[in-house]
Amino acid sequence: MLVKFDAQTIIATTAGRLLSGEITKASGSICSNIQELSKGQWFIALPEARTDGHDQLQEAIDAGAMGCIVVDNRRYPFVANPSQENAGKSTDTDLRIGIPLIGVPSTVHAYYQLANLVRRKVDSHGTAYLRDAWCAIACAREFGMADHKIAEGLRRYDPSRGRGNKSIGRNGALIIDESYSANPDSVRATVTAFLDSRAFPQPRKFVVLGAMEELGEASEGFHVKLGDWLSTQSFEALITIGEPTAAIVRG
Repeated sequence: MLVKFDAQTIIATTAGRLLSGEITKASGSICSNIQELSKGQWFIALPEARTDGHDQLQEAIDAGAMGCIVVDNRRYPFVANPSQENAGKSTDTDLRIGIPLIGVPSTVHAYYQLANLVRRKVDSHGTAYLRDAWCAIACAREFGMADHKIAEGLRRYDPSRGRGNKSIGRNGALIIDESYSANPDSVRATVTAFLDSRAFPQPRKFVVLGAMEELGEASEGFHVKLGDWLSTQSFEALITIGEPTAAIVRG
């Protein structure tokens, strides 16, 4: 089953606002492909290379969309309820909409934010993994795979050993294993994700680092710069393993 969102959650997550319609407690999954839109789903209008979803709003309404998510910087002529004071004043371009129309700063960013909400449904964490997931989504959609099939595939994702695996320690501590390989950028991405309280709300966090291998003559400098960056982050303690990591402490 696809993850579902109500209007209030969408507005709060995307910094959006209600342009038309009413906020209800009803919820639906997100769909960006008008050809695959099912009754009861939210239609999010993405600016694709071939077609702009904003030109398909009436199709989405006619298909039974629960609501539409659009960019906030456009004008949308609509008739919220033809029986009200604007009855008889509509034009052929008016959207005959009786469903929520939510305006957001960017529908692409909103799509990302809503996906970020459900990352607990995917066995990974951090924006680096999310970027990989979005690349997989884009490729799958290019080859015509349905959104619900893509979502199901992401939920079945099983990370390789040492790539974000989670385990529980003897005394109940959550351990995140990112030991597969490392370079300065990957360590920064991993630590940033680890320190994000939305993903890991635990109040006390310890960073354990081994040496970054295969960096050549620049190895010491990379370790020092990493240590300098770590000094700007907030966590309980840094534990280093191995002689090369002494440069991290010096940083």
